[in-house]
Amino acid sequence: TLGRRSVIFWRCPDTDAATCQLGVKQLQFQVAESPDGWDEGSAEFTAFCVVQLSDWCLLLVGTSHGHVWAYNADENQVLAELCPARDEVISALACAQWPFLVCAVGSVLLSFVLEHDETGCLQAVEAAAPLRLDSQVLDVQMHAPCMKEGVASTSSNSLWYFHIVSGLRVQLQSFHGASSRALGSNAAWHLDVNSASEVREGHADELPEALATGADDGSVRLWSRSRWAACPEALAEFEG
Repeated sequence: TLGRRSVIFWRCPDTDAATCQLGVKQLQFQVAESPDGWDEGSAEFTAFCVVQLSDWCLLLVGTSHGHVWAYNADENQVLAELCPARDEVISALACAQWPFLVCAVGSVLLSFVLEHDETGCLQAVEAAAPLRLDSQVLDVQMHAPCMKEGVASTSSNSLWYFHIVSGLRVQLQSFHGASSRALGSNAAWHLDVNSASEVREGHADELPEALATGADDGSVRLWSRSRWAACPEALAEFEG
C-alpha cells in the first residue's frame, strides 16, 4: 500500500496445518525503509507498480519530484534511485514485465528499459520517443509479455491505445460519466497495426481478454478487448 510519504509491505505467511484447521489466517506488515536522501518535507510518493521476477518481487515507486525508487519487496531493501521524469510529478507507472517501464508525466508517456550499469547498479535508459496524449494521464496498463503497447486513461474522460515503438496513438471511447482513474487487465492482447492510419482488431491468444475501468463517478465497467473496435459495449457495468 502507498501513502504520501510511506510504503507498507503486506504479506500472508504460510501457516501450519493446525492453524489452517482453526481457520486462522495471519496478515503481516512492514513499513518500507526510507531511501537515503529522501526529502520528507516536500517530496511525496505518487505512483507504484510491482514486477514479479524469478524468485523475488521488484517494487517501483514514483514521486512528486520525478524520481523512481526501486525496492526488493521481499527483503524490504532499497536497490536504486532512478530519475526518468526530470523532476516532474509522476502520475502513473507500468512495468508488467521486466525490463520495460512506462512512466506518465502530465500528458506525456515516457518509456525506458531497466538495466544494470558497469557497477551493477540499476538504471533506466530511454527506449523510445515520448508520446503525448490529450490531457493529464491518470493510469496506464501495459500488455505483457511484449510491453510495446498499452492503454492509458486521461483526465479528459478518454482512453488511448498506444504503441511505444511505432508511436501510434488511437483514442478510444470510455463511456464513463467521469474520468477513469483505474485500469486493470487479466490477459495478453494487441491491436494489429497495418499502417499509421489503420488499426485492425486482433488478439494475442484465446484467453478471455478483459479490461476493467473505474471512474470518479463510482462506476466500474468490464470490456472485451477483442470486440472493442467492432462493438464497444461493456460486458458488465457496476454503479457505485
